[in-house]
Amino acid sequence: LMDRAVMLMNILALAGWSWLFFHALAPGTFGLADPSLAVGAEGLQHMPARSLFGTVQSLCIVEFLVIAMNRHIIRGSIKGFQQTGLGFFIHLFRVDVFFFVTPRLQDWRLQKLLLAGWAFSDVVRYIALLGKDVAALQRLRRLVSSVMFAVVASAEAVATWIVLDELTGKVRLGMIAQMAVTIIGV
Repeated sequence: LMDRAVMLMNILALAGWSWLFFHALAPGTFGLADPSLAVGAEGLQHMPARSLFGTVQSLCIVEFLVIAMNRHIIRGSIKGFQQTGLGFFIHLFRVDVFFFVTPRLQDWRLQKLLLAGWAFSDVVRYIALLGKDVAALQRLRRLVSSVMFAVVASAEAVATWIVLDELTGKVRLGMIAQMAVTIIGV
């Protein structure tokens, strides 16, 4: 029963990330933005795209928590703990950029790069999760993750830098810390 629930969640996440990826490539044609706003509608500034992103990112977070709980709490293993920690911080920065940066970011090309990068990475990841017995898909996932991490993490840092003057207090300090960690990691 749990395997079927996980498979269903992965299929839903794949569908959602695919929809967002196509929205980033051809805005206004997939119902996530007004077609008359084609230039500048590529990102997450429109409510339907933001709602779908929030939904599929929530699925990613639930999946992450289930994996972390199963791997480290139920099994009591520290194997893969660094990978779990990296996954936590990648999702944290993505969510923070979503909430604090994309609503302020006016550069539509950077909006498009962020959304397309996040979505493409997760489309490939969910395809590999659904085909976990196919070695070629696992290699493709690792290759895409390696390349896209550098691209997307750099775009997240640049986008954050662009809107940094508009952020205040603990949000600003948190985003500066995340930018620094990201730059060191890339």
